[in-house]
Amino acid sequence: MGGAGAAVRGGVERRAGVAERTALALADHGAVAGTAAALVGVCQFTVGAIVPPLASVGGVSALTMAVAILVVALTAGVVLVLSPPRR
Repeated sequence: MGGAGAAVRGGVERRAGVAERTALALADHGAVAGTAAALVGVCQFTVGAIVPPLASVGGVSALTMAVAILVVALTAGVVLVLSPPRR
C-alpha cells in the first residue's frame, strides 16, 4: 500500500491525478495561486510541445521513446535537486 501519489481515504487507497497533485502543490500559495497555476500550465504545455518533435528525430521506435522518457525524468530530477527547499 502506498507509493508515489497514493492517498488513503476511508481505508481505500486511491491514486492522486495530475490535477489533484497540482492543487496540493498550490495549497500553500494562496496569495499567488493564480500566477503559480499559470506557470505550471505554461511549463506543461511547453514540455508537451518540445518533447514529441525531439523524440522523433532519431526515428520512431521504442528506443527513441525510452530515451525521451529518460531525458525528461533526468531533467525533472535535476530541477527537483536544484529547487530551493520548502519553508
